Amino acid sequence: MAAPEPCWRFEDFAHLVPEYGWIRDYLAYAIQCTDAPPKYHIIAAIALVMNGIAPDHECNVDGEPIPLHDFFLVVGESGNRKSAAIRRAMRAVQSCYTECRLDQRIWYPESCTPEGIITALEADPNRLMILTEWTNLQAQGRANYWQHTPQFFEMVFDRMPIQRLKMQQQVKVERPSLTILGASTPSLVKQHTNMYDWEAGKMARYLVCYQSKPEEMEMTNAIERPDLLLNLQQGYSRLLAPSQVASFVPSIEAKQLKDAWQYSAGWRAFVMGMPEHLKPSALRAGDHVYRVATAYQASMDFPHNMVISPEAMNAAIELVWDCLTSTQEAFALLPLHDKQPLARVRMLLNIAGAAGLPRRDLLRRTGMYSQEFTRALATLVECKEAVEIKVGKSIIVRRNAHDSSQNSDE
Repeated sequence: MAAPEPCWRFEDFAHLVPEYGWIRDYLAYAIQCTDAPPKYHIIAAIALVMNGIAPDHECNVDGEPIPLHDFFLVVGESGNRKSAAIRRAMRAVQSCYTECRLDQRIWYPESCTPEGIITALEADPNRLMILTEWTNLQAQGRANYWQHTPQFFEMVFDRMPIQRLKMQQQVKVERPSLTILGASTPSLVKQHTNMYDWEAGKMARYLVCYQSKPEEMEMTNAIERPDLLLNLQQGYSRLLAPSQVASFVPSIEAKQLKDAWQYSAGWRAFVMGMPEHLKPSALRAGDHVYRVATAYQASMDFPHNMVISPEAMNAAIELVWDCLTSTQEAFALLPLHDKQPLARVRMLLNIAGAAGLPRRDLLRRTGMYSQEFTRALATLVECKEAVEIKVGKSIIVRRNAHDSSQNSDE
């Protein structure tokens, strides 16, 4: 059988992974099996490593523990083989979870509700949630129990205790560790998020990886390498084994390398050049770097060495910076008019004109909750749209008249 001819050159992406280790080996294996962009394989491998070592381990920086879970989102146009890259990674290690009786660790949720997530975390506080259609997590945002969605995921991300009453039973999780690995297209992400989601930190908690693929690029002679796959499974099994040491600690050289990067003139110029709604993502880059560097170190020699090396830190910096660059490329011009609630409010205000509508009527006719409606109005004002809120016996929201004389009459 002819040897596989990868669509992508491994050397072009080698700087994003350490010089050796399980993640690097998986990247070399995966690009021979599918034409999915290599960065998708790297992100999927990192998510798997984090799921293997959390929640029993953490990264300790100056006495401050950093949880070893993260939120990842691979973004690309339809047909970019996003789901194929994720499924490939999951299939490669599924047998390892079966042998360790940890099948529930890889989780494909049927219902992405807070109750469902908490119940799953109660059964096993360490979960890797796979969302091949990431927008399913966002589409339920208008349901009553999703009013506090940003705060809910902030608690999960920061590993805070969470609890909720479900079916007359109190469900409580002390140390949640949820890694999210989702896939979506840029258009759907824009449709289901707005600038508020990015500025408030909801989307800033995601390490977003965007990569395009030429349409004419196709894999030829793709084959399965049983020998490489067996080595990968054996290597991943050790990540699921318990370790007596709980914390990864960056070496002095690794921490100096991270600090030198984060306070460098080049990085500061990059952050200052980002759109305002993407700057929170850049400000969280330091935490992402520590998490990714820990995953890289674990892939290199876990559990024999728990000290994060400069090699792991340097590769993590390269990957996170590359992801933020791709995020800026895909979402620098985030259109607000794609958000459906905004479109509904705008349409009703156009109809009402200068006469306006009471707030209660707008809430009823848009089918929105009060907080959601308030955010929509704030967004319209930020967009410098002529929206006026008149406070009287009843709150009136209206379009300003274009004619200055009409404005003065009002």
